Amino acid sequence: MYIIDFSISALQDLRNIKYYLEENYGESVVLEKIREISRRVRRLEQFPLTGVSLSNLVKSSLNYRYLVVEKNYVFYRIDNNRIKIIRILNERQDFIKLLF
Repeated sequence: MYIIDFSISALQDLRNIKYYLEENYGESVVLEKIREISRRVRRLEQFPLTGVSLSNLVKSSLNYRYLVVEKNYVFYRIDNNRIKIIRILNERQDFIKLLF
């Protein structure tokens, strides 16, 4: 089994998602969306290759993978027995600019 580790940027991304949803949709939507992201991330502990390789989209030497969770992309990297969550970005954000 793998261990999930969040980068500081990914934790900030989650906070930003929470604040945005709270402000625009209310607490019930926040709980639903954050739970779904958390559930999908936890699933990586058992199925780390679930996500798509980022190299399928862009030429990159980074070994990043990503999951699509509704309107968000969860970018991660597998390092030995750890899964490092790099960023959690909205589909409208320029992920190329933010990742590189």
